[in-house]
Amino acid sequence: MISPIDAVYLSVSDLADSMRFYAAIPGWEVVYQGSLRAADIGELWGYHQQADVNVALLRHVASDYGKLKLLEFPGDSRQPIRNPNRVADVGLFDIDLMVTDIEACVKYMIERGARPGPCGPVRYSLGDVPVAEALVYGPDGEAIVLIERLAAPAAAAAGQTGFRYSEIATSAQIVAHLETSMAFYRDVLGLTLYRQAELREPQVEVMLGLPAGQPLRLAIFTAGESLSGKIELVDFPGLPGENRSTLAHPPNLGFFMYSFLVDDLDALYQRLVEAKITISCAPRRVDFGPEGVQEAMSVLSPDGLRLEFRQAV
Repeated sequence: MISPIDAVYLSVSDLADSMRFYAAIPGWEVVYQGSLRAADIGELWGYHQQADVNVALLRHVASDYGKLKLLEFPGDSRQPIRNPNRVADVGLFDIDLMVTDIEACVKYMIERGARPGPCGPVRYSLGDVPVAEALVYGPDGEAIVLIERLAAPAAAAAGQTGFRYSEIATSAQIVAHLETSMAFYRDVLGLTLYRQAELREPQVEVMLGLPAGQPLRLAIFTAGESLSGKIELVDFPGLPGENRSTLAHPPNLGFFMYSFLVDDLDALYQRLVEAKITISCAPRRVDFGPEGVQEAMSVLSPDGLRLEFRQAV
């Protein structure tokens, strides 16, 4: 069995600065801070330098999944994995946090150093669910989407004292072909389709910088019964984008990998081999520093996004 996203990995330019930013999110805490030996994680993550890596893990106090792992890789040759002005480029795009009182949450993050997106919160309906969304950018230009459900229960909660943020409820990746990626996550990894939709929303076009009239197709997947750590697949029919997977590795800056927990790594490995999935690092014991030694492997999605799977020893 595969867990929801345990952690989204973010390569940052200044670990202390990024820790201050994310630890200031109400409800978030730093689980640990430490270092990793390059020799231990190099093949697993596609990191081919010799210097050790600084790492910090952050989580929401109310969730076991949807964490954020910050990694500072040494060196000056780092470049952004994504161009924020090219949303259609294929690759890991953002982290999504559920919030109450979205205007207050946007203001709070900007006061703590976030760069605002191209517009304020936009409102539309995702199927039968009215939502408000806002895009802001973190310390290294990484995309963070805040989402508020505007249905009656959420609206009532927003009226309570204070405003709140969730763990990483969802992380979006832009894919080249939605059906191909859906088959991988559903049929190969065994995740469950939670929601599928096609949007043609002028406000979303403004928020994402899309051409007028551009459709957006999405599919959201869950693991088990958890609504934390969901995966959102997005494509833009007819809108070409560059595949950034060749840049989605350390020490380049930005989101570059998902990590999942599994209860039988060897069985998953055999299933992936039989499905002819590209294995970037076969199962091995890896010393994850503050997290101890675990069995781990990494594979590539149909678009070349690296996925890490881990099992306790």
